[in-house]
Amino acid sequence: MARKTLPSPDYQSVLESQTLPSLKRIIAIRDDPEASPGVRLNAAKEILDRARGKAVSHVEAKVASTVKVEQSSVDKALAALPADILATMLATLE
Repeated sequence: MARKTLPSPDYQSVLESQTLPSLKRIIAIRDDPEASPGVRLNAAKEILDRARGKAVSHVEAKVASTVKVEQSSVDKALAALPADILATMLATLE
């Protein structure tokens, strides 16, 4: 049995119409003396995040990678080098 396809409303305009009422609600929560300090703080953070953008988070990562190279590829690359450059490279390995 096929599902009926309902007309899709313009969700973007619906959401945009709720921006101001939502912001007013967050401000009311922030200013409510009966709200807990944690709730008021979260409301204040939400206002700042929307006005100024969220704070930048720094992430450190260590990435390890292994590259497999076939010996024939290395041999071809070395053979293509001019003799004097190849000699210099080999001398540094000794």
